[in-house]
Amino acid sequence: MLEKIKDVLKDKKGGKNNGPFYSYHKIPPQVFFPTSFDEVDQITSVIERHHPVIVNVSSLAVKDRYRIIDFLSGYIFALKGTREKLENSIYMFYVK
Repeated sequence: MLEKIKDVLKDKKGGKNNGPFYSYHKIPPQVFFPTSFDEVDQITSVIERHHPVIVNVSSLAVKDRYRIIDFLSGYIFALKGTREKLENSIYMFYVK
């Protein structure tokens, strides 16, 4: 998973961390392991400040996984942000 995160942070030419993601976000993504849908408010408050987040929903029931990712996907779409799937049940959300 770490390699996929590094690939997202790098530019397409394989240079240093100066790609389109990194030019807007000089801080590392905050990682969340939600245990219920109630924790979505914490995640959206971080995204709202234009800070990148990584959300790992692998420990949740399938129904709750879909609910959280669907909600965050709609939220990030409304902010004109981006969602990257890093691995199964692990996503990165960020706003430029």
